[in-house]
Amino acid sequence: MSEFIKICLDNQGSITNDNNSSCELSFYGVDPNISPIPPDMDMICVVNSSAGNTISVSNLYDVYDNDKKCIKFLAWLEPIENTIPLYIYQKPDNSVYVDLKPNNTYKPLYFSPIHVIQDTNIKFIYFRGRCIPSKTSGSSLNECMKKVVSCVKDKPTILNLLESRYGNLKHNNNNHSKIIYVLAMILIIFCFYLIYKLGVKKYKIDFFKPKFRKV
Repeated sequence: MSEFIKICLDNQGSITNDNNSSCELSFYGVDPNISPIPPDMDMICVVNSSAGNTISVSNLYDVYDNDKKCIKFLAWLEPIENTIPLYIYQKPDNSVYVDLKPNNTYKPLYFSPIHVIQDTNIKFIYFRGRCIPSKTSGSSLNECMKKVVSCVKDKPTILNLLESRYGNLKHNNNNHSKIIYVLAMILIIFCFYLIYKLGVKKYKIDFFKPKFRKV
């Protein structure tokens, strides 16, 4: 079973299904039934009128809301490698215009553009708790998500930064002491900074005379 679903755009800038004969352009979203939802992705909900015109495009916060009648697919709200932007605009009549190219005629929605897949010849590479689309290597999205869920190799970001500077924290007590020393110095400097700022507000400090004068 494919992890992607084909979405069509007709010549009116409306999102339709892939069986519509008036489909002018197409793109692929990630199947909304995949679970759990990959990091950085949102559920997109497209509502059409009875005439087939798109009247609403939004990100669906309750992904388990099966009563919401709309065309659903997963997409990225932020740019990510090997995806393409999908531009979403509000027309004067409050309907929606969707295009794969920028359009200066209408006002873009606040989250436009979203980012989708151009074709299904795509794999996913696991990188720091995320599944990054790749055209050259990788695995299926389901296999990548197994690594995300297991979190075998990931550690908190601050720990990664400290270990890159001081090495292995578990087996090097000397480095551990260095880290404590650095953190203590940062805390002391911060405390002196707060004392200085409070002193400036309460007192007028003359740096050339060793005294404080009440304001």
